[in-house]
Amino acid sequence: MSKKNKYKILIIVILLPTFIFIISSYLKVEILTYKYSEEFDHKEIYGADYNQLEYIKVFDYSIRTSIVYYVRKDKTNGMLVELIKDGTNNWVIKKYIKEWSKTGTADDFIWPYYP
Repeated sequence: MSKKNKYKILIIVILLPTFIFIISSYLKVEILTYKYSEEFDHKEIYGADYNQLEYIKVFDYSIRTSIVYYVRKDKTNGMLVELIKDGTNNWVIKKYIKEWSKTGTADDFIWPYYP
């Protein structure tokens, strides 16, 4: 096997798992968002911020807890929140996990990245 072929194989061995990891992360979020986003698209969950939402992405979902990412319409900030179902089977925000802001006051990193 020539040196050139060894380099090609090495590049494929390194890049293929990386590519699969990146694609599978986005694919998971997009599938969860497609299946469950309507459950989280309610004014009762977000209160006054609801009218300012550009989009939401569902990062994780289970029967009792979920992790949802939402971005404001002006794209000045985004928030990753953990939601739980309360006694009446409605989703409520349990805690704010991460946040980013254009002004730099909050600059956590989330994966997969959504602007």
